[in-house]
Amino acid sequence: MIGFYNDAVNNARATGYQPGNDPGYSDPGLGFHRVGNCADWQQVSWAALVTRTWNCWKSEKIRARQHWSALTYHHFVRLEAICSGQVDYLDSWRTG
Repeated sequence: MIGFYNDAVNNARATGYQPGNDPGYSDPGLGFHRVGNCADWQQVSWAALVTRTWNCWKSEKIRARQHWSALTYHHFVRLEAICSGQVDYLDSWRTG
């Protein structure tokens, strides 16, 4: 699972996606940034995992409202191991 995720993130970086922690990254939400906002990265992460069947694991897209704004959201992927209840989050926009 992690291998597919890492490959997808590395491929996105190679095609020009920038994570939020890259020096000089700016995406004011006005369409100036070609690819690499959190919703773009969420799709990269989710698409790498959703097309496969994983024993006990479920992937889900999350759109969470930022606590300081009624209009700003952050997108990431939530993984849940249904068998054990373990939950992990994939947020490649934040971590690169």
